[in-house]
Amino acid sequence: MSSENREPDIPAQLARPLSEPFAFALLTWPAAAAAMHWSSADDLAWRVAALLWLALFHFAAYGRGRGAAFGNTMLLMSGVVAWAWGSFPEGSTLAAFPVLLIGLHGAQRALLRRQHAAIGTLHAAVEDAGPSA
Repeated sequence: MSSENREPDIPAQLARPLSEPFAFALLTWPAAAAAMHWSSADDLAWRVAALLWLALFHFAAYGRGRGAAFGNTMLLMSGVVAWAWGSFPEGSTLAAFPVLLIGLHGAQRALLRRQHAAIGTLHAAVEDAGPSA
């Protein structure tokens, strides 16, 4: 494949905003499922540990300039995972979560490439128009 046909990579300044939701999800979704799975009195310590892990990560999601929208989204996603595991407590449910992340990542990259191409077209049109009189 020649380099002319290759789509442009996502700019480096977008790498962190793109990766953080996936990192948070991979670190919190198993804990959300575990908190729903461990419901007996014998598993109380494990459930408390999973809930403490979730609380710490969700407080971190709201901090360091990420904003309330990011924190709310991560909290909502963990709630959906907990609901899914509570409703369908099977290994296949947990195995589906990384597959969903891969699909979400592909969709993000496709949208960003499309937006990048549209911005390039806009810049070219402005340059072609030249200075206005």
